[in-house]
Amino acid sequence: MTDPTDSHITEILRGPDGPHIAAFFDFDGTLVDGLSFTAFLRRPGLPSKALLGGLLRTRPILFWRLARGALRAEPSDDDVRAAYDLVLGFWCGHREEILQRHAHEVFALDLAARLRHGTWSFVQAHRRKGHTVVLVSSATRYQIAPAADELGIDHLLCSEMEVEEGTFTGRLGGPLLRGKAKASAVGEFAASRGIDLRASHAYADTADDVPFLETVGHPCAICPADGLSSLAAERGWACLPVSRGPLVRPGHRGRTMRRLKRRPMADGESPLAGIRLRVDGARFLSERRPVVFLLNHRSPLDPAVIAELLGPDHRHGDVLFMGRGAEPGIAVDRLSRGHSVVIASERTRSLTPMPGPFANTAFLIARSAGVPVVPVVIRDIDCLLPCNTAAARAGTVHVVVHEPMDITGDDAVEASTRIEEVRRLYVDTLITGSPSSPVKPVTAVLGAASARGRAGGA
Repeated sequence: MTDPTDSHITEILRGPDGPHIAAFFDFDGTLVDGLSFTAFLRRPGLPSKALLGGLLRTRPILFWRLARGALRAEPSDDDVRAAYDLVLGFWCGHREEILQRHAHEVFALDLAARLRHGTWSFVQAHRRKGHTVVLVSSATRYQIAPAADELGIDHLLCSEMEVEEGTFTGRLGGPLLRGKAKASAVGEFAASRGIDLRASHAYADTADDVPFLETVGHPCAICPADGLSSLAAERGWACLPVSRGPLVRPGHRGRTMRRLKRRPMADGESPLAGIRLRVDGARFLSERRPVVFLLNHRSPLDPAVIAELLGPDHRHGDVLFMGRGAEPGIAVDRLSRGHSVVIASERTRSLTPMPGPFANTAFLIARSAGVPVVPVVIRDIDCLLPCNTAAARAGTVHVVVHEPMDITGDDAVEASTRIEEVRRLYVDTLITGSPSSPVKPVTAVLGAASARGRAGGA
């Protein structure tokens, strides 16, 4: 069955190019799972506990209604406005630098793990087409700007908190961008930029965004709440369920990871409880040896996935997993003795699915040893176990293994160009899920031995 997220990406990529087409994205519930303000309430160093305590003491009914609305993802307009008045009043007299200092930390430690992978893919597909991508939210700049920076979104329309001489005044610096005000902001932005709204796209998750969605020719409901879901069905709008799977028990993942390390797996048994691996290009895992396997590193589950794919070779010590700071000479020596090497493509784990700059270590090792590089792209794994989370979720991880690349003849200039080309290959694969050459997909709950058995015949 075709994945609706991939189908929507295909439609975007087959559509027209150019900045006259815009893609407008809501933030809370659309780009990130849940409401972003809760991350700030939990952040040490912010006076949020005092705010929360004051809300409970002075407006308990409002607090209860907001909590109920957050669970349903559809707090009422009156409740949101009342909450803004309370928050603005609380921040009156505080320095703006407090929020600025903590905003990127809140994103890195909380919101990045709640990023919806499907919506991220839509953002990147629109960027690839040269569309004007805009983040539109009733949230404040401090909640959404770090995400925009990470995702490469240049334009923000949000509810601004008024600042005078570096201090919050306790007033809004413009309209609260919710409902019709949000739609008006989109219309004004489009008029100022020459945007063709009939050819443009908008993404949102709740019924209060209906006026916003109505401004464009291609509205799309993302994991919609009940009110928007029924209305989207009536109007024939796209409706995409880019939600996550159910939680696996927190202790379960720890037991399966220990089991992977301590004892051989029986044929057909998987160490990744509740997780399926869909593999495209599985034959490239065993077609040539030794090789340098290059993989993107986004989740603590990545080592378990690649170990499962390599099967007996991993368990018998025929594959070296290179950690950060390992000496390249060790890898070259192991390759010369016929063993393969697995190494992460980036210097550090990325906050979002977008790969960071690629290190040249893997390419230098491959050139020195005279072996090819095999790009292994792991998709959707951050939906199951993002960074900074303790519990894995059940679901499917899509792995695309690309054809081995011979880089032994590259000089220094060619090597630098090749590294960027390989990174582009990873980005494109993460967006579309498609390998560069046609390969036969393998879908199964893979056991270590059975994975290797299928690899040769894919």
